Amino acid sequence: MSVSLFWRRLKPAVSGLEENQLLMASGRVLLPVCLLFLAVSGASGQEICAASVPTVTPDGATASVFFDSFSVSAGSGGVSTGSRTCGVVIPVQLPSDSVGIYKIDYRGGVELAAAQIAHFTVTPAIGSVLGVTFQGDNHGDFVLTQLVGSGRDNALILNLVLVLEAQQLGDAFAGLDSADVTTIDYARFSSIKTSIDKLAAERSSVAAHLGGTADLLLGFLAPVQGENDATLLASGGSPMIGASGHYAIDDGFSLLAGAAYVHQSAGGADANGPLLAGALRYVQPGTNSVRPFAEGGMWGAPEVTMHLSRQYQNRAGAVESGGDASGSALGIYARAGVIYTPNAANELSISGGLEQGWLRVGSYAETGRSGNLFTARIGNSTSSTTSVKVTAAWTTSGLSGLDLTLSAALGRTLGSGRPVSANVDWVGPVEGRAGDFTFVEYGARVGLKFSSRAKVDAFVFGTAGQKIGTNVQYGAALRLGF
Repeated sequence: MSVSLFWRRLKPAVSGLEENQLLMASGRVLLPVCLLFLAVSGASGQEICAASVPTVTPDGATASVFFDSFSVSAGSGGVSTGSRTCGVVIPVQLPSDSVGIYKIDYRGGVELAAAQIAHFTVTPAIGSVLGVTFQGDNHGDFVLTQLVGSGRDNALILNLVLVLEAQQLGDAFAGLDSADVTTIDYARFSSIKTSIDKLAAERSSVAAHLGGTADLLLGFLAPVQGENDATLLASGGSPMIGASGHYAIDDGFSLLAGAAYVHQSAGGADANGPLLAGALRYVQPGTNSVRPFAEGGMWGAPEVTMHLSRQYQNRAGAVESGGDASGSALGIYARAGVIYTPNAANELSISGGLEQGWLRVGSYAETGRSGNLFTARIGNSTSSTTSVKVTAAWTTSGLSGLDLTLSAALGRTLGSGRPVSANVDWVGPVEGRAGDFTFVEYGARVGLKFSSRAKVDAFVFGTAGQKIGTNVQYGAALRLGF
């Protein structure tokens, strides 16, 4: 029977024990006094290789386990090699729904002549394998250190192997005397899961706010029946510098295009890179006060640099962590609606639209600095989002040489999309989901014409929503007609 399977069958009984458990004040983590060990030997079946009750320090944070018979002798009596295998299960007491990290110091000794070799290996269920080789003419004690995890089973599961190669060159000995187990850290799984959900939401935030800036480039703060113009614009808040244009082709068709370099920070995520957008719009020709229009377009950010962040709770409190990633974004949309022009100075528009977006994010990895032992890594992945949106706008030019546009949109994502699959140290695979969210776009623009073909604008534009935070841009534009 494997050590892991043995623990899974034994765990219900152990978890119900009240006696011999170490009860700690102030919520600290705590090794129970009752530790169980199982040794497995290929020749003799099962045997005990360690004392069943460890020595525990007064603060309960460290326990010392003493091994009664985990040693190997060889080299005399015709015995050239020897080995021992010991499976160890150490139940630990943690707050519910928690995973822990522990340091184990293994203490033992070897007596080896020249050309004699001893191998000591510990394979934990969670953690890296510890493997050490002692080679000839080695006499004395050793201390080896390893970090292991308890996982959600609330147990340290270890497989210890000791191999001695004496080559009949004289007596040789290798043995393990004790293992000191010390609590390093712990965190609730629910807190880790929430932090990965936040990474997923930040990816959605990057795509949503890039899409909002693309709307700004394609005339969110301009009348549907715009004049032919080219615009230079720059903003603060979330810095942006770029250009856009509107060109009427014929028979109600017009082209819209824009390009900008953006740096946005919202919802815990930072992103910067170039953004390109283009669209084809059709407005029914004529002089009727109510006329339909339709528009289709796309936008893309070919190279986006991102910084994502997350927070979770460990035994000491809140841990802030983050990492960098690069990627790209693409959106394709279509919308249709009507414009109402009661007179030459006013235009009202309302439309409904559907957009499909994709965000590709390269590998993401955190470091273990600032107490972040539960580091997260995410491989290359692409997520997609479908959204619907209703937009309304009003433009008036009857303000003593000024013109004004007010715009607002309400949208909702459909379908939670592909989850973000992270690998968290000491925890394992964790999936995060952003979930659907409602968002808004809003803005205002005031323009002042200072020549027959030139106008200066002041504007404010923002996108905001559940889980994605708020991104605000305020700036100025120079609009040149042609």
